[in-house]
Amino acid sequence: MRILALTARFPLPPLKGDKLRAWHILRHLARRHQIDLISFLPPAEQSHLKQAETVFGRIDTVPSHRRDAFRRLALSPFSPRPFQAEALTSLRMQSLIESRLSSATYDVIFVSLLRMMPNLPQSPPCPVVGDFVDSMVLNFSNRLEKQKGILRPLVAEELRRLRVYEPQVAGRCDRVTVVSAADRQAIGTPNVWVLPNGVDTEQFRPNPIIPSKPRIVFTGNLSYFPNVDAITYFARTVFPLILERCRAAQLEIAGVSPSRSVQALECLQNVTVHGFVENLPQFINSASLAICPTRCGSGMQNKMLEAMACGVPVVASSFAANGIPLASDGVHFLRADTPEDARDAIVRLLNTPSDRQAIGQAGLELVRESFSWEHAAAVMETLFAEVVRSGGANHASPEQVTAAGR
Repeated sequence: MRILALTARFPLPPLKGDKLRAWHILRHLARRHQIDLISFLPPAEQSHLKQAETVFGRIDTVPSHRRDAFRRLALSPFSPRPFQAEALTSLRMQSLIESRLSSATYDVIFVSLLRMMPNLPQSPPCPVVGDFVDSMVLNFSNRLEKQKGILRPLVAEELRRLRVYEPQVAGRCDRVTVVSAADRQAIGTPNVWVLPNGVDTEQFRPNPIIPSKPRIVFTGNLSYFPNVDAITYFARTVFPLILERCRAAQLEIAGVSPSRSVQALECLQNVTVHGFVENLPQFINSASLAICPTRCGSGMQNKMLEAMACGVPVVASSFAANGIPLASDGVHFLRADTPEDARDAIVRLLNTPSDRQAIGQAGLELVRESFSWEHAAAVMETLFAEVVRSGGANHASPEQVTAAGR
């Protein structure tokens, strides 16, 4: 097949969820199919073009500057589109996509993220598969419950717009893929397939480094609201309870672009904010355990899968664990939803090496069996073949969607 991939963010470096997902799925598909890429590209990521050229046939980009997004957002009060879609609506991108579609023949168009959809022609010449990853309605519904301060009205307005826009643009696609059944249900159209994330098990694999002190690690995009909410809640509410039982415990936080509220956690006892780390698997492997105390957002928690892939035991909230339906509490991870439950689970693991070993090993085996990027790419390939064969005319039934997500 010849595939045209449209991504809202350049797939490299794969440091955020949607970039990670697009990069790994597309690079596996490129082994068997020709894929051309059109993407926004910030000037700071120009250096990654050469690596991308090893995967994609032709690459066309539109420079991405914050000032352009802010200029578009200035007009957003007069638009029915969500702010995130308005920020990426670009006449230059629209013209580039139309030019490529008129000069070359493609079997299918792959669109990464709902916010990229405004740049797609109204009547594409071939089937469209939209990889929305998460339901933004579900994401912002959960976020609104936790959001405080001056941003709360903006979150509420974005949610209002998304409730109309998300199912509308999903209906423009021949198929839509998301990472969990909850995201599929939130979108609500019959053409949604569940396609879980994977893990690069060649990169994330056990290489234990025995820590000199009990180390609890948290990883993720540290400017993303659900991550900021999760780690600030944990550091300020849960971690002091742990220190009462284990005074030597260390909380170490790693990820790109730490927000001010995350940076401020460094003032707390035994808390270190590393920000970006060059070798994330090594950082995880040097931990006693990993935490995933997510309380809002949507989708699947990559941080949880990555820790499990390293054989490191995870303590996670129900919210985080529900995105990984095959994971069982007490077997593959420990569930904790209250500060006291989190304290007890973490102290248990810190004090019981045999429990750390058993839960870490079970999580590792689950990831290797069920959450590889090769498997995700194979499901996407099957989906592409089906829409090409049907000409995009037939939407998947709920039974097909469920089967695809298994």
